[in-house]
Amino acid sequence: MSGPLRATILYGPFDGWDMPPYQQIDGATWIHGGVRSLLEAAAGLAGIGLDVELRGGFVELEVSAIEHAADVQLGRPSARRPLEPDELVIIPEGGHDDPLIFARAALSGARAVLMMLGPLGLVGWSFDETPVPQVDEILTIDPVTVGRTESLAAARSFGLELWTNTSAIAARGASAGIDVKYVGVGRPAPYPEPGAKSVDVLALGDNRWRPLATEAIEAMPARFSTRIQPRGSHAELLASFSAARVFMHPARIEGRSRLCEEARAMRAVPVLLASNTNGEGYGPEYGSVVVESVDEMAAAAIALLNDPDRLATLAETGYRTARQVGDWEAYKRRLLEVVARPDAMVAAGAYARSQVGRRVADERAHLLRRLGALEHERNGLKEERDGLKRERDCLERERDGRAAEAAALRERTVALWVQLDEASHRVQELNEGLLGLLSSSSWKVTKPLRAAMAVVRAVTRIGRACTMPHRTK
Repeated sequence: MSGPLRATILYGPFDGWDMPPYQQIDGATWIHGGVRSLLEAAAGLAGIGLDVELRGGFVELEVSAIEHAADVQLGRPSARRPLEPDELVIIPEGGHDDPLIFARAALSGARAVLMMLGPLGLVGWSFDETPVPQVDEILTIDPVTVGRTESLAAARSFGLELWTNTSAIAARGASAGIDVKYVGVGRPAPYPEPGAKSVDVLALGDNRWRPLATEAIEAMPARFSTRIQPRGSHAELLASFSAARVFMHPARIEGRSRLCEEARAMRAVPVLLASNTNGEGYGPEYGSVVVESVDEMAAAAIALLNDPDRLATLAETGYRTARQVGDWEAYKRRLLEVVARPDAMVAAGAYARSQVGRRVADERAHLLRRLGALEHERNGLKEERDGLKRERDCLERERDGRAAEAAALRERTVALWVQLDEASHRVQELNEGLLGLLSSSSWKVTKPLRAAMAVVRAVTRIGRACTMPHRTK
């Protein structure tokens, strides 16, 4: 086999220039149909001899089940790494609205593939000026505004090879001279056989079209049994299709509709909208009923349920035609063909893009080194700051200790002032007593007392001087 020997399936957003490791989504037991198709493509590529890695977020239970069915082993790397020029990287169009994800792949020198499991511009990035609808806008979107050939041309000019599992998308590209490689679908394991029917009409609850499906279900008369299927595993979904007679799926625009195919394979007759021009298995020749609007879906389901023969014929047609799709060996042959035949126009610019990517990577590495130096400098300044803070805290503790000592000293001083004041008053009282005594005694008798009085007056003056701050305060 000519072409790359290593392939990477990249799913989910990531930061930085390098690809993320494999990440198990904890607690999840289900995946969207597009992710299942992506994992089947990974298993198919492994089946034709490529070393395939899964990078991004995946549900391990489903990965293991597909590996077992296809008898292959898919890599689950635990470390980040850059894309290499000798590998194939496949990125689905849905769920990636960051242009840098595609730019990293296009500038890496690797063979970058945009796997279109639905029309460009419905979810993710449209690659041109067409705005991608918000969640609440999808229910009323004009189907002709998504999946435009201008978006296909823009994605290809961006440096991405275009693959799709939907024949209508490939045909639309071919009509505009755009190389869109059709890989189709493949199932590594056969469908289970359908069982007895117990529900008249089924719709899906975990789906972007649920509001429209609920509207159609609520229009059904009460005599018919209805069910809105909650989120569940793939086995539970197939079991729900197996139990249903009619499956209402009001998808206004999407890809080939894996749900329609799986419902038909389980003998549930889909009622579908004609606005999905990408749908495959649409029409009575495939066992489905197509109407123009949501308002017509309930009437179409009632007509089917009131005509058991027509219902049985369509159910059998759908069962037969759906199970003819997805032959695993044929799918691997188609993958082998597209791997061996790269898009010449995209490949012609690969070297130039890789040189730009190398310069970007070098500049990024330089900036990272500079960032490392600045972080080292910042850490040094942080350590210096922390040291100064510790010194400041120490000085503040010392200051607070001295302030406490000063406060205690002030309190002691005030107490002494009070004591001196009291002593001064007492001395004054004694002085006044002595004066009274002196005035009533002779000079000779009072001479020693007068000497004592002089001492008392001196002590009193000292006491008053000491208590002056206290009195003033």
